[in-house]
Amino acid sequence: MERVILGMPGQWAENNREISDHRTSKIGGVPDWPSEDFEIKPELLSCNLCRATLCLVTQIYAPVYVGGSNIEERIIYIFACIMSECARNPQSWRIIRVQKWENTISSNDDFYLKKSQVGGLDNSVSSTFDSLEEHLCEMESVELNEDSDSDMNLEQLGQALLEASSKKQKNSEKSKQGRRKVKKKSMLAGTIMPVIPCFYIYSQEEPLASSKDTIIAGLSSFSIKENQRSMNEDSDGEKWEPEQYEYDNALTADRSYLKFKKRMDLCPEQCFRYSFNGNPLLPENGIEQPCVCGICGAMRHYEMQLMPPLLYFLQESSNGSALIKSLKEWDWMTVIIYTCSKSCFQESRRKGDFSLNRWTVSEESTIIQYEV
Repeated sequence: MERVILGMPGQWAENNREISDHRTSKIGGVPDWPSEDFEIKPELLSCNLCRATLCLVTQIYAPVYVGGSNIEERIIYIFACIMSECARNPQSWRIIRVQKWENTISSNDDFYLKKSQVGGLDNSVSSTFDSLEEHLCEMESVELNEDSDSDMNLEQLGQALLEASSKKQKNSEKSKQGRRKVKKKSMLAGTIMPVIPCFYIYSQEEPLASSKDTIIAGLSSFSIKENQRSMNEDSDGEKWEPEQYEYDNALTADRSYLKFKKRMDLCPEQCFRYSFNGNPLLPENGIEQPCVCGICGAMRHYEMQLMPPLLYFLQESSNGSALIKSLKEWDWMTVIIYTCSKSCFQESRRKGDFSLNRWTVSEESTIIQYEV
């Protein structure tokens, strides 16, 4: 039996727009992007149908081992449209995979990188000496105006160097502060999106069905024997017979749904199931195949799926909110997420940009099964 990790409901967030870390797995709220300067195209956060801004449904920190290497920094963001007219259309969902590109530099890239670094250093030194020269010129002008023929002493030269360095540092700090403000603003831009109630997720491995079935069967057998003994003692000679299982009705039930319900009953509060390259748990037979990866052309495979208890917890926490009422239009049984089997990324280098450890964004695929 394949290993399945279950996402179980944990603590509710104090605020639905509460900011946490990108390594946090949660339901609802606002997305926690991996860095302050992280950028994502606005169209990836809008509905394909009505163009409304999507809300975050789930954020999952999902490191994987693929292609002989560990991808530690990897997050799956699941977005959906809460407009009622889009509720039953899979096109209103977007699956965004964000991961860090950790690649080695080629020899040519290494050459240009070193050249760029040296150039940057030269500019910095040149700027410092320009500033120093400016101070020296100012001091020389003062000296001439005072009709002083004495040369600049070492103390004055040291003071000029100190002032030049201080001026350069202050300008650098002002520039950094300006960049921080811009980055912080871009991070907080996600707060304009609609939000659904936020609670955090803890993971546990799915228990084996055999262990729980054995316990339940034992308890059921014990209860039947006790009830039968009690009924026999209280009856006036009338023989009591336990209720028989109606096999005819069971034969008409869908086998896929029975399996689905059985696995759900093991952990009734599971909000999602995770099994990288595993198999989905389907409430009904017949599911279309996911499309191939749009970047590398590799097959997409199953990674995770959302489960019905997630809807229950969201609707229970609505408190009559008009926004949450629209969630009642969501009547899916499961939302299945398929991702690139190679967990690839799109390399889009700009001219002269050879930075490492950059974050990449890829859109993945989903297939949804609804209630009949």
